[in-house]
Amino acid sequence: MMNDLDRKRLEIAMETPESYVPEHTRHALLDYVQYGHPVGGFLTAVLENNLKEAFGRADNFNAASLRSIVCWLYNYAPAHCWGRQGAMEYYRECLAKAKEQVA
Repeated sequence: MMNDLDRKRLEIAMETPESYVPEHTRHALLDYVQYGHPVGGFLTAVLENNLKEAFGRADNFNAASLRSIVCWLYNYAPAHCWGRQGAMEYYRECLAKAKEQVA
């Protein structure tokens, strides 16, 4: 499970040029990675590796930053939480199991 220090480290990485994530997208992405919270259509498409849908749902800022968002995911997000259809559901199941083990 991710703690607040880990979250801050990931958030700082989102501000670097090579892995920049627009500010209005950061919290949704971090909340997904940390807690498995639902995300909107754009991030769902990105996390499911659906390029066509991601560009179709992106606002101008996210469209311009899509490469760096994927770089952030590749370098900082858990590999099993994104990259294919079904990854989000699997990741949420993993988080739930980890939470049960802690309790």
